[in-house]
Amino acid sequence: MTDLWTRYYQAGDVHSSTAGFSTDARERIADRWKKRFSELPDGATILDIGSGGGALLEFAAKTAGPERSLKATAVDLSTTRPDDAPASTDHFAIEFQGGIEFTNLPFDANVFSLVASQFAIEYGNLPEALAEAARVSSGGLMALIHARDGVIVRQNAPIAEQVDWLLDELRLVEVLTHHVQRPTPASGNQLKLIGSEIGTKVDQLENPSFLRDLAGNIGQFLSGYQENPTQENIRLLRGFERALKNHRDRMRALAVAGRTPEEMDKACAQLLEAGFKDARWEAQRSDGDRHLVGYWLHAAGKDS
Repeated sequence: MTDLWTRYYQAGDVHSSTAGFSTDARERIADRWKKRFSELPDGATILDIGSGGGALLEFAAKTAGPERSLKATAVDLSTTRPDDAPASTDHFAIEFQGGIEFTNLPFDANVFSLVASQFAIEYGNLPEALAEAARVSSGGLMALIHARDGVIVRQNAPIAEQVDWLLDELRLVEVLTHHVQRPTPASGNQLKLIGSEIGTKVDQLENPSFLRDLAGNIGQFLSGYQENPTQENIRLLRGFERALKNHRDRMRALAVAGRTPEEMDKACAQLLEAGFKDARWEAQRSDGDRHLVGYWLHAAGKDS
């Protein structure tokens, strides 16, 4: 799992966790984070659980300045910090620690003013991760969590099945490999049939962007593969297969990460038992409140 997220964040951008959201949703989420960070006092410490590309660090950095300095510790399952992640400034110090399990944080109790997480803490065992987050927080907790019935999980979790369909039923990589090694009318017809099958599937899906983009990439590859040595083409196809399987595994993890309202109620009850005086959750929606994006989890007033 660690290697899975390392590859993902190295390939993505700072805001990769919300890249598929509408502009409206991204702006609402960014405003909520910046408001919360702006409320922290001078010298406050932040723990960013599942820092990924560094989106929360970027929001926090924008609220620090000459009158108020902040410190952040960013932890992630990924072992490598992305090159374009935010860096420390005169008023915002950042420390990154990779390869960290969220259920076993390497920090003393009550050392962070605010524990924050965006679409990360829910991957894996949420109750255990929340217990650790509550333990190291000296005052507050704020997390944005995937909703099982939300548009992101609903539209993207099925991609795992689409990848299995491509690899196992259509034998996409196998057919492509045979074709580039020794193209024949028969192999060409096989590829045309696969293209037709993908086109039919695209018309049936709520979110066809993955298969549509994939079909375009295959077409681009086939239009120029003859210019490359055969071994280079085989190397490219092996990398393509690895990328597909990696994407499939992330979509499976996404499906498991999505939480229900009942689970959010349990999370609030757990945080109250951990010593917070207030714990609540609310839905984050977008596009005129038509789409459920995720759930905000807030906790404050911890008895240290």
